[in-house]
Amino acid sequence: MSKAIDYDLKTSAHEVQRLMGQCILRLQVYELLLKSVVTAHEISSPIATLATAQTDRADEIRCNTLGMLIRQMLGSFLVPQGQEGKGQPRNDAPSVTFRMQIILTQDDFNRTEADLRNLVEMRNHLVHHFIEEHDVRTLEGCLKAQEALAQALDDIGRAHSDLRSWAEDLEATRERVADQLVSAEVQDFFVKGRVPWRRVVIARALREAAQALAAGGWTPVDAAVRWVKARYPNERPDDYGCTSWRQVIHESRLFDLQNRTAEGSRLAWFRPRD
Repeated sequence: MSKAIDYDLKTSAHEVQRLMGQCILRLQVYELLLKSVVTAHEISSPIATLATAQTDRADEIRCNTLGMLIRQMLGSFLVPQGQEGKGQPRNDAPSVTFRMQIILTQDDFNRTEADLRNLVEMRNHLVHHFIEEHDVRTLEGCLKAQEALAQALDDIGRAHSDLRSWAEDLEATRERVADQLVSAEVQDFFVKGRVPWRRVVIARALREAAQALAAGGWTPVDAAVRWVKARYPNERPDDYGCTSWRQVIHESRLFDLQNRTAEGSRLAWFRPRD
């Protein structure tokens, strides 16, 4: 009888070791993918150092812990509605900034944030405190440890499935961006300094403002500017070589612009061109 118990304990202890090894390996796979996502979702660099920017960023992130990586991803790659586009770095030298963000409702963001922080706590618990709470010298302790590790594997699997889905979205977006970069319009920007107006945020924001505020097809420029500033606070005409919003509207050739006189004041109005 004693030999049977010893055999059961030995077998159970081996199963605990197997499950623990699986948890650690899957966490390492998760961390590697997370580093790739954190590295690739954003590039901001002066044009002069753009060629090495991705490698430099990867080097900076390589030694980061899981907790540090999660903090870097939250609010930068995963963003609640209303905070998209915020915190983008600015650089006085000619530069390029690429950032992909996944926008979540506030409830979804809070839930995702809680799940990710729980994942970090679980990882730290497995690595530092698991043996303290599970006496694997007894059969009962081994069985409880197996149950806890099986649950941990399920949690890691769900987290990895979510991250893989985000990574696939990121890769698809990067491919679309790469296609845009070889277009004639974008090449004109890099070679001749011509702004690709149909592709830039400020032009899209003005079109959105016109759609939201138009009266009879036309929108006051001042009202549109206030609308854009409230929703795209990082957009400024001087980032596109213009001294005013009216110049942006004129230079883009995407809008009709006219002046109207009302009560002794001249006001600028615009509308998107078809």
